[in-house]
Amino acid sequence: MDTKSGSAPSGVVVWRGSLVPFGEAETTCELSVQAELIGQVLHVTFDLKDPEQKISLDVKKKAFGRRDQLWKTTCFEFFLAMKKTKAYWEFHLAPTGDWNVYFLEDYRTNLKEEKRIVSRFPCVFDRSKNGLIVKMQIEGNRLGIQDWSEALAMASVVLKDRSGQCTYWAPEHPKDKADFHDRKHYAALKK
Repeated sequence: MDTKSGSAPSGVVVWRGSLVPFGEAETTCELSVQAELIGQVLHVTFDLKDPEQKISLDVKKKAFGRRDQLWKTTCFEFFLAMKKTKAYWEFHLAPTGDWNVYFLEDYRTNLKEEKRIVSRFPCVFDRSKNGLIVKMQIEGNRLGIQDWSEALAMASVVLKDRSGQCTYWAPEHPKDKADFHDRKHYAALKK
């Protein structure tokens, strides 16, 4: 919030899209994502509509932390790469408040926790009767990003329903399997 004017600072929407489930998943859920650049900070907002309340949205814990394998349950993910390199980052955020950021040198190669981010990146969860809004902030300076116009991005979500079944959501999917790491599906951020 801009404390002087009382309003949120405005930025440039650099990425926006709807996510669709992989395969023949039957669902009443809807997912959309928007990324807005404000200065050197990318603000990513996921909007999950779950009118039948079928998705498992574990309550935020007091003792949240950096955790592995968040993709095995409901998890909001954002992939970020730079055009001139094969390396990329993978941001994970669970409704419990648990999080992680990974750095990969190439397609699914040498997955490591991103050591430049040692505490949870800024995020907000706004839960309603019919869904959840998740907001995360990615600070470019913490990752050494100087020029956001060189960035490629893709948002994805894993939704685990109350019966334990997971669906995999992205703007588009390869035909044979859900693969959030496939850069063919990343899009350039537009200024």
